Amino acid sequence: MVLKITAYKCECCNRIYENPSSARSHWSRCYGNPKNRACRTCKHCVETSEEIQDIHAEGFADEIDFFVCRKLNHPINHPLKNAKWEHHCKHYEYGQDNFKEVTI
Repeated sequence: MVLKITAYKCECCNRIYENPSSARSHWSRCYGNPKNRACRTCKHCVETSEEIQDIHAEGFADEIDFFVCRKLNHPINHPLKNAKWEHHCKHYEYGQDNFKEVTI
């Protein structure tokens, strides 16, 4: 049997919710919403990569991708440096959506 459902999608990141209140709550803090002045849509946010050495495998190096704020010259979402995406940045300037693909 096929059931018809109603769903609500965030226009900024395409996340889907079953009820409108959850979707509205998400949208008010979504990193893809330019009104939130978040790194994700800021022109100063650029993707970069860094080579890291694996201490458990001699001579083994790996590369990690992350974003950097060019204005403040610091990592935004570096997995090893406890860097996080930010909202309401005073240096924000609208640029483009820095996520190429969003997984739902």
